Amino acid sequence: MQPKTSKMRIAAAQPRNRTIDWKISEPSEVLRRLTRGERVAGIARDLFVSQSTVRNHLSAIYRRLGVHSQSELLARLMPPIEAVSEYQLAGLRGPSRP
Repeated sequence: MQPKTSKMRIAAAQPRNRTIDWKISEPSEVLRRLTRGERVAGIARDLFVSQSTVRNHLSAIYRRLGVHSQSELLARLMPPIEAVSEYQLAGLRGPSRP
């Protein structure tokens, strides 16, 4: 009969569950999508979580960054329009026509 500790060592040596890794990065994915202009409902649907989960992630992000609203968050993360160069704006306009 083998001691129970050997089974515990084997279990400890197993790779971590990938679901846990996803849950750790989920708030950053919510933030990335929010900065692209996506809405809470769409983010929740795409990530297969509830809208409440997305809002909870946003609340945690607000606390970490010291903001109180989505507009404050976006203002802090996005550069002011004056800081955008003509080169970057040209990419937004599409190719120039002769």
